[in-house]
Amino acid sequence: MKTIHLDELDKKLITLFPGRVVKKDLVKDLKVGFTIPVFVLEYLLGKYCSTTDKEEIQSGLIQVKNAIAERIVHGDQSELIKARLERFGTIKLIDLATVTFDERSGKYWAHLATAGLSHINIEPQLVYRNERLLTGGVWSNVELIYDESMMHGTSLRPFILSRLSPIQVASANLEEYLKGRQEFSRDEWIDVLLRSLGYEPSHQDFTMRRKLLFLLRLIPMVEKNYNMIELGP
Repeated sequence: MKTIHLDELDKKLITLFPGRVVKKDLVKDLKVGFTIPVFVLEYLLGKYCSTTDKEEIQSGLIQVKNAIAERIVHGDQSELIKARLERFGTIKLIDLATVTFDERSGKYWAHLATAGLSHINIEPQLVYRNERLLTGGVWSNVELIYDESMMHGTSLRPFILSRLSPIQVASANLEEYLKGRQEFSRDEWIDVLLRSLGYEPSHQDFTMRRKLLFLLRLIPMVEKNYNMIELGP
């Protein structure tokens, strides 16, 4: 297996922000062969590999790969998913979930894009708690159950979305980050920001001036009506 390198800044971040830190090189390695959004891989890596223990990281990578194999399906596996639902009664997936509202019957229907499943029963309260399901959908951990007694009019609609846990986070806990930030020096936090942008601040070419020039690119993201043009050499 590939050697996992963790420096002191990595270890400090993982300690202060458990479950929030993702090593991008692992994302790059896992991305090969999977047609899923990067943030889904980052979610799985944050869940299973956010640790300083190298053996636990390697074990977590195995869990991530197993989760991908078991829960993320291809579009041509729709009938297989239906058959497994009927056979086992329940199944867990990671998929893009959307919901539509049928005004004629007053009923909500869930749809899973990758699995190709539609007309899935879903409780209104689950929709109310996750309104983004109605506006383009959200990648989520979902649990489906099979109930052959579920009828809608004269049609059998046996699939039920019983649980949903969104992967895409609409908002962040700012207080959590402010509290963690207090544990870093100014120079450490500059390196954290650069590393989160995909650069390696410990490289010999990164002088303090160059680091600040790179961070300058972030100003339009935090300052309104700030216009900046970056000219190449």
